[in-house]
Amino acid sequence: MKIACWLVAAVLVMTGGALRAESPPRPLAEKPPGGELADPSRIVPAGTAAAPGIAFGAARDTGFYLHNDGGIGVVLSGIEEFTYDQRGLSVNRGLLLPKVDPSIVTCPVSNCPRPNSVLSAVDIHGQTRRGAETPEWESVIGMFSATGDPDGQKVVQYLGGMQAPGAGSMWTFNTDVVRNATPGGRFSVNDLPGSGTPGRPGGIGRADGTVGYELDLTNWSEDDAPGGPFVVGMFINTLSSYSSLAGIYYGSAKQQTVPSWHDGIFFSSNTIKDNSVFDAGEASFSYQVAGSHLAAFYDNSRSQTGLAINGTHSEQDILLSDRAPVGIAVEGTHSTAAITVKSGEKVCFDTARSCITYDAAHHKWFITGPLGTNIASIDDDGNLIMKGRILQGQEP
Repeated sequence: MKIACWLVAAVLVMTGGALRAESPPRPLAEKPPGGELADPSRIVPAGTAAAPGIAFGAARDTGFYLHNDGGIGVVLSGIEEFTYDQRGLSVNRGLLLPKVDPSIVTCPVSNCPRPNSVLSAVDIHGQTRRGAETPEWESVIGMFSATGDPDGQKVVQYLGGMQAPGAGSMWTFNTDVVRNATPGGRFSVNDLPGSGTPGRPGGIGRADGTVGYELDLTNWSEDDAPGGPFVVGMFINTLSSYSSLAGIYYGSAKQQTVPSWHDGIFFSSNTIKDNSVFDAGEASFSYQVAGSHLAAFYDNSRSQTGLAINGTHSEQDILLSDRAPVGIAVEGTHSTAAITVKSGEKVCFDTARSCITYDAAHHKWFITGPLGTNIASIDDDGNLIMKGRILQGQEP
């Protein structure tokens, strides 16, 4: 293999777990003025015979790169310390990369750096080139777990970060997908697809989906209802000395002019069996609504009951303490009743003593006064009994 200006430092061939040094290390080529790309001729365009379907940036002072023949190279402190021939690697041996500092000028797809360059330790760019029927994945990491116990840890992919004082903002995991964008842009590097520009509206077919992040979980073991095995799609866990803002937070760019989503959370058909949202915590409010809405809660379902309230509440099931013109509005067509109250239950005004209730045992309506005593009753035949007098011609 020949690559112009590529100074190979050491070649280690692993066979049966043994490493054999082929040549002593030599320093890499000098960086060009400005410290940007070291010898652009080492970058092999994607889709060529030398690099079918892939294109990778060159490693500089410190970094990790892939040869166009499938080999893996590591540069430490300006010296290419190790080169592995992929064909000589044993599947029973791992690849250990000692301290590898971010030093490769990187152009993140759809988010290329603007005034300041982004540096990374691993930089991989690719492009789909096979037929439409061929799945093409940029990278795959898989592991088959055949041993372990409930307290053991078998993790396919782990990302960890430590944020020290004065380190600024930090992300552990960040994904970005842009729908209907074209490669290149004002701040792109080496014609890579970062900082893409918007394409023609409607340029992507309606049948072509765009998924920012997909989480698949397949359960072929048993039905795991609450109280059973711990099987969840996403587990958000903390070990903290202080409370953080939110487990999930929706945001948008400052320059965005339209709402981000039609629905914040969407449950499609045949996905949830028991509860779409289950709150078993001790929050002050299980559900709080702020902002401006057409309706804070809207039920347009075919449910047996629109709102069911059970359990034990120390004060009210529903508390209205706002300043809306109407507290409860009942519209539509209800064949039985707009509001039903069970026999013996009171409908009260002002206090819990000025109430109206129906006594099914005596077939009477009772009206209770402020002192908590019955002041009037009406039976099913319309007979009226009043504790006071009936006055005519008086101001009500």
